[in-house]
Amino acid sequence: MPKFSYIKRFLSGPVGYELFKSSVAVYKVLKGVADGKVYTGPFRAEIYPTFHCNLGCIACWTYSPLCTRPWPPKDSHLPTKIFLQVINDLADMGTQSVTLVGGGEPFLHPDIFEAIALIKKRQMKCVVNSALHVLGPKSIEKLSDLSVDLLICSTWAGDADTYIKTHPTVSDKTFDKVRRNLIAIKDYKEKKGLVAPRVTLHNVICNLNYRNIAKMLDFGFEVGANEIRFTPIDIVPGQTDCLLLSSSQQEELITILKENKIGDGSSNTIWRGNRKLHISGADIFVGRIKSRKGISVDHENIKAIPCTIGWSFMIIHPNGEVIPCCKGGHHPLGNVLRHSIKDIWQSCHYVNFRVKARDADKNDDYFLNIKCFQFCDNLIDLLAFNTPTMKMFLGWFQAASHNPVVRFIVETVDRILKLKALPLKSLTDYSALPLTFNSLEEREAIWPLAELQSCGSFRDTSGQRRAKESHDKFERR
Repeated sequence: MPKFSYIKRFLSGPVGYELFKSSVAVYKVLKGVADGKVYTGPFRAEIYPTFHCNLGCIACWTYSPLCTRPWPPKDSHLPTKIFLQVINDLADMGTQSVTLVGGGEPFLHPDIFEAIALIKKRQMKCVVNSALHVLGPKSIEKLSDLSVDLLICSTWAGDADTYIKTHPTVSDKTFDKVRRNLIAIKDYKEKKGLVAPRVTLHNVICNLNYRNIAKMLDFGFEVGANEIRFTPIDIVPGQTDCLLLSSSQQEELITILKENKIGDGSSNTIWRGNRKLHISGADIFVGRIKSRKGISVDHENIKAIPCTIGWSFMIIHPNGEVIPCCKGGHHPLGNVLRHSIKDIWQSCHYVNFRVKARDADKNDDYFLNIKCFQFCDNLIDLLAFNTPTMKMFLGWFQAASHNPVVRFIVETVDRILKLKALPLKSLTDYSALPLTFNSLEEREAIWPLAELQSCGSFRDTSGQRRAKESHDKFERR
């Protein structure tokens, strides 16, 4: 009895409760992956609150000064009423974490702090990805007071000169403001005895900043960051190719990384005195840099890992479009301005994406616009659901179909959790969806109506042909 009493006290505490809630969500995701059904909402969701941005990062997919493709309207915000409803719906569906991120600068949404407060009120983890250049002292304190769990600050530099190279539309005053804001967060947490928010510095590495790695680490220690991460540039073909590392620069960068003990098989944590800085995803970064073609290629990882992203993740854009993965911008599966996030998540075309992503070859024309092999921005999400423990659970679920003992155990857990597959929804208002391409015909080519209605037309060669024709036309624009 004392042992059970201890377990009960642990699970009723904040840490135990979060662990239990997260474990149940993982169980539901994995069971869905195994049998193709849906038992819970996405484990993690990203919301792009706005397309508004005033920074002009050199490698940005949206606003790079090197890009000549049409930009989205800079004044486009996700309507506050819809924004808050999506957050409530995600909480009701069992989502564990909400990240407020890209497309624009999240803190330029007029009601961003109201959204953050609601995320925390609904007991979800809140992550904010920002350049941190628009906030004043009061807003900085709010981040800690609202218990934002993680703040990812996109810096791309360790000093003002490199910051200006990677952000050519601003002055060195912007870098100084980012530094002051980060130090203010550190000082405020120390003053109040707070842990949150944890701070991660995010650095996209290109040929303008690869020699700045050591200073990026110095900057991390200076501002009291908990973590730093590096990722190679993911180019916009024909637009930002000039930022790619050459072969000689790749070799030089690998030497720099070795000198700074990044991805060398060590613990990926750097200590200076009693202070430490964790290097996140170091092995993945080094592996991408070593790729032979000079660009980030995830071919081997994507071939080896089953894609479970359709059960664990989604993105909502400021225009309301629901995107299944980070590279699926040309493959929307619905729009929250027309349907609820719950109905979209349970719709037949989302089911179709899930099963195709899990089972189909990524060279299939269905994935033509996603380009899975070039660079998978959800690779860490996929790896999180592909650990030995996760694979063991998937094996149990699959064994339940022919092993009566395993089936009894799984059914018992399902009864305890009152597990029930979410019903399939039918969305019919296709014509009301906002157009990403020139016409409804082009959207229908990317998103064939017949395929959606059939809920699994895996051999729709005419739809695949139309998708390729539309893709080629879009690339020529």
